[in-house]
Amino acid sequence: MSHTARRQSLLAAVLVLALGATACGSRRSTDEIRAAAVGTGDTTTVAEGDAGDPGGVIDPDDRAVGAPGSGTSAAPTTTRSTGSGAGRAVTSGTPGTRTGPGTTSTGGGQTRAPAAAGKPVRIGVVGTMSGVGGTQKASVAAIQAWARSTNDAGGLNGHPVEVIVVDDGNDPARLRASVQQLVEQRQVIAFVGLLGAFTLTKGVVDYLEAKGVPVIGGDRLSLFWQSSPLFFPQASAAEALIYLHMANTARLGGKGAPIGWVSCQEAQVCKDADRLWQPNAAQLGLDVRYRAQVSVAQPSFTSECLRAQRAGVEWFLLATDANSIRRIASSCEQQGYRPRYAVLQTSDEMTQLPALEGGYFGASTFPWVSTGTPARAEFKRVMDRYAPEVALSGHATSGWTAAKLFEKVGPELGADPTSAQVMAAMWKVKDDNLGGLTSPLTFVKGRPAPARYCYFPMELRKAAWVDTGGAAPICRPPS
Repeated sequence: MSHTARRQSLLAAVLVLALGATACGSRRSTDEIRAAAVGTGDTTTVAEGDAGDPGGVIDPDDRAVGAPGSGTSAAPTTTRSTGSGAGRAVTSGTPGTRTGPGTTSTGGGQTRAPAAAGKPVRIGVVGTMSGVGGTQKASVAAIQAWARSTNDAGGLNGHPVEVIVVDDGNDPARLRASVQQLVEQRQVIAFVGLLGAFTLTKGVVDYLEAKGVPVIGGDRLSLFWQSSPLFFPQASAAEALIYLHMANTARLGGKGAPIGWVSCQEAQVCKDADRLWQPNAAQLGLDVRYRAQVSVAQPSFTSECLRAQRAGVEWFLLATDANSIRRIASSCEQQGYRPRYAVLQTSDEMTQLPALEGGYFGASTFPWVSTGTPARAEFKRVMDRYAPEVALSGHATSGWTAAKLFEKVGPELGADPTSAQVMAAMWKVKDDNLGGLTSPLTFVKGRPAPARYCYFPMELRKAAWVDTGGAAPICRPPS
């Protein structure tokens, strides 16, 4: 195929289902999110495909990678479908124009670092990004923004970063197949930002351990995050993540505060929360008045609200997704009941709901409203440049922190990047808070990550999320 014909073919490619469904925590329309899901020629989005296909398979022979640009993209990327429902991915925008050896013009009189010339570093971002549980798209956007910024600065130790995104469609079998596909066909050396609250299973963990492919950061909601030596959480995880929300309630409400909680039925982390909160409350001296399990698909939560109200619950902990949190608060307000809510997920839409005024959140990564340190200022600067339409949230800071943790592998990368090099870099991380992005992290070879019981307190005040802590997180481990 001629270069012209190939380019015309590539320009005809369209992106489908990459980050499907409406995004919580984003002001973009679905089409805008899809259009921006892939950028700079170094980020590839794989559609989820049909029921028997974990995703479109990237055809390396059809891939045309351009020079990294200032938030713009290079030549489009096509995919070869392996199933009738698999989609194609495409970048948009105009690549930079070469002006001389090692430099590229961005079209605005600016020059940037020489293009990365090393072998590409391929990382996978997989998990639930659509349907029930698909509320973490801002996390994906932050990882993509980091990759674009890194490539525009010359890559990771001279290696361009390629990000491959697969939406598992809330299907555990699809997640398992997608992980295998990315490891064996796309040769990813690590997964960064694994979002498997609803879909991560022991089968996936066993496969990754057998292949020696690490997971660097993600939603940290499964107990696997602190049981597998190949999982490197970028902040508090698993049981510690559950505990810190109860500890934050105790800090605000004091000893004897009348509390209640609802947990979702669909995700294991919700079941873990329901099981663990009772002993946590006893240890922290809180008065448990009500508990229930609910479905995130419920249209109304009136019954739960009335029961909690009659029980005298003043502090209501909600272990559900962001959409359900808003519906619970609305249902309770309709009954004239307005407790203070502890939320385990955040979204931009929460600020628009008066019923959530006074709600509070224990952010395990830095508050997105804070730019008080150079590392936090970098996050805001990069997101403004490469993902300006993404509404910032705890999901965005979680993804960004995962990417910055992965950035630590740069000095370890050789001419041929490998998973072993990634893990060697992680084992060198000792009491590192990544410049104030998270609590101090330490990883030890052959051992699961040690628990961290730290959080950055935030509250909803006057229709805005507010950082109510300082530069350092509050750390309160169980006694």
